Amino acid sequence: MTSVTCVTVADDDGGPAAAVPGGIEPPRLVCASAGDGYDPTGVAASWQAPAFVGGAPIEGYDVQYQPRIADGDPWVWGQWQPWPHTGTATTTTIAGLDPETLYGVRVRADNASSPGQWSLPSTFWTGEPDQICDILDRSAESP
Repeated sequence: MTSVTCVTVADDDGGPAAAVPGGIEPPRLVCASAGDGYDPTGVAASWQAPAFVGGAPIEGYDVQYQPRIADGDPWVWGQWQPWPHTGTATTTTIAGLDPETLYGVRVRADNASSPGQWSLPSTFWTGEPDQICDILDRSAESP
């Protein structure tokens, strides 16, 4: 005869503890708008909330971007930089980036427990001052 034991983890107030939220698909990127045209040094990112929220509401999202280092090696990337994003909106516009540079963008969800896993990054090239950005494959070659 097999015995099964169920354990419920509780937080400090006796309610069920929140779990880490699930992962997010890579963000969708589109060229950013600036006034009547495109912003060649920005990108608008949007994403879907995770399917598994961890038993607690999503409190916000962390957004980061990362430039590729222009040294001729496609595998050399700079450090991930945080982009200010508050609240539960699933969109943001990253602006003021260097022209003619390849960037990666990634996102993760936060709940009462902790942040979830980072999404795979999506990539884009910023344009020259008189050109639009170039959205690339959604799975970047960055860490």
